[in-house]
Amino acid sequence: MPKFRSCTLLSLLLTLGITTQAAAEQAYEVRRGDSLSSIAAQQLGNSERWREIWALNPRIRRPEQLAVGMRLRLPEVGKPIAAATPSQPASHTPQAETPDAVTLMAEELINGGLVDRVRRAYRLLDSSQPSIRLHAVRHEQDGLYLYSNSLGQRPLKQPEYGIFQTSVEPATQSTLELTRIGLAEPVMRQGNMAGFRVTASRQTPTEQSLLLPLTLEPARLKPHYPSQDVSARIIKALYEQPDGYLLILDKGSRQGLEPGQLLGLEQRNPVESTTGQALDFPGHRAGWAIVVDTSRETSLALVMSASRVPAIGDRLH
Repeated sequence: MPKFRSCTLLSLLLTLGITTQAAAEQAYEVRRGDSLSSIAAQQLGNSERWREIWALNPRIRRPEQLAVGMRLRLPEVGKPIAAATPSQPASHTPQAETPDAVTLMAEELINGGLVDRVRRAYRLLDSSQPSIRLHAVRHEQDGLYLYSNSLGQRPLKQPEYGIFQTSVEPATQSTLELTRIGLAEPVMRQGNMAGFRVTASRQTPTEQSLLLPLTLEPARLKPHYPSQDVSARIIKALYEQPDGYLLILDKGSRQGLEPGQLLGLEQRNPVESTTGQALDFPGHRAGWAIVVDTSRETSLALVMSASRVPAIGDRLH
């Protein structure tokens, strides 16, 4: 799994503040020595518009992914997109944060497939929720097979299932944090027992692995703001992910969070008095995130834009 290894990379990923809209676009072929800023300067007349190019090409997650010959989508020349300003003071009123721009940014990431990739690769599961648990993992003549005796009445309607591994350092004991490590197809069933053939994997499954349907409903999220006040705290941050920064939040479906909700990042702001008493005061808006999955007590959010590295203890509203 690729890792972010430089301050330059953090700077690129954490200064996103401009999104795109459905407009006439042009294409550009990357040349030797190009950067997003230089392309924006040459093609759009303003180096600051590199963020719009980034938003239109979500497969680019790191500067070194710009390769000679790569074709990029460019926004329409002369029509810069309005920015969502993360430096503004935090507010519970979405209208104060140019919600149209934030919603468009989320729609771009959804339509580009990034949010679906995250939802297929990571999952939150309440410990009591049903999953297909494994009895054995066995190498056979024609491949690797997974055997389960925990189907119950569950139908095997999906042509393919995700093989998920649980986190060794979960943020809470009530929620399983799952990362997909492979794919398997059902090949046999008798009553409560079934066999699956592994079709792809990046690490060998174990008997502690779980099988889950690969798709989540609804298949296409609709970005929206919470209908009621929400205040969630980051309890875990997953920085080294190929699709961006992921956050585990301490609020879930029981507290009104749901996939598709747009939440503003607020940096932690501890203020200490001269007597040594420290209190957490409201901080400044530091970006935006979209909720991509929830359990009863926790949520998984994808960072869409940030002016600083999100950290444990920061809040989202």
